[in-house]
Amino acid sequence: MLQFLHTADVQIGMTAPGVGPLAQKVQAARVESLERVVALGRERNADFIVIAGDLFENNRVSRELTMRTADVLRKASQPVFIIAGNHDYYGPSSIYCREEFRSAGSHVHVLSDRKPVVFSDLDVTIYPCSCFETRSPESPVAWIRKQPGTAYHVCIAHGNLPDRIAGSDHDYPMRDEELRGLGMDYIALGHWHSVYPDPADRPDSPYFYSGAPEPTKFGEDNSGYVLWVELDTSSRSVSTVPTSCYQFEELSYEIHGAENLSAIGRDIEAFAKKETLLVKLALAGVISVDVREQLDRLTADIARMVAFLVVRDDALVLAPTDDELARFSAGGISARLLSRLRQRHDDASDSERAQYARAIALVYNMLREPA
Repeated sequence: MLQFLHTADVQIGMTAPGVGPLAQKVQAARVESLERVVALGRERNADFIVIAGDLFENNRVSRELTMRTADVLRKASQPVFIIAGNHDYYGPSSIYCREEFRSAGSHVHVLSDRKPVVFSDLDVTIYPCSCFETRSPESPVAWIRKQPGTAYHVCIAHGNLPDRIAGSDHDYPMRDEELRGLGMDYIALGHWHSVYPDPADRPDSPYFYSGAPEPTKFGEDNSGYVLWVELDTSSRSVSTVPTSCYQFEELSYEIHGAENLSAIGRDIEAFAKKETLLVKLALAGVISVDVREQLDRLTADIARMVAFLVVRDDALVLAPTDDELARFSAGGISARLLSRLRQRHDDASDSERAQYARAIALVYNMLREPA
């Protein structure tokens, strides 16, 4: 029996520019996620840990942060097998060549050469596919020829699957058929930040992306896990283990009345750990001034509950009701302008109404009297 943890894309040193004042905490969470992976390896008595590229955001990560990372790896109680990814690619100026990283210990193996490496005490041959530049049109696994001699054969690669994952680019491209033809017991992939495929849905897949152990940004569905792999000579089991501290959620709503606001509130309340929740709200629809004011109060309440909130409401149109327009003095220029715009809106075609609605909202927000 062989059992190990598979992770990738820890991205230590990333700047997290999209989360405002929370950036420093999100940055620190990268190292903390590696600490959780190492602790998990100890708790589960793993035979080894695989890091399939991009442990670091780049090769310019500070000396202090490199030493912190090495210190975390030094505490691992089993071998750690690392390949260089396209962010921390291997070369003369590689972060893996620094003395501060080498202090991690002899049990930490940076597998920089593309050649089989036999670990006889584990009865496994590792086929490492480190990256040597940021971009390459060549498949990183093209060199592999399975060699006899051990019970288990594990490939570690970093690259894209453009024929299987929508949105993948063609740098370091690998094909599904190519990977299946390698004859490996397991192929540990890095670069895609979400688990793929889902081992619960496709347990027989020869390859898996572990995804990032800590999400890096919004839009990374099924991120924040490591994979636990169990092999024997006749079977294999792959399962996800949650490791993330922060949770990134993108929520979209069509709003036309106060009842839609209630749905937003219920959805936010359903999250268990709001103190580590980052939320992006995308809002669309046509609403009255009263509903807009209720929405502003709701988002202010949400911002106090969660770690970070960003609201995208460019597609949300303000359409004052007749009663709301009556707040303006009768006969005033603002009232006449809004009345004229309302008339144009009512007479316009469907394709033009949105333009008039935005004009009404703009004028109303600029000219309305304080409540």
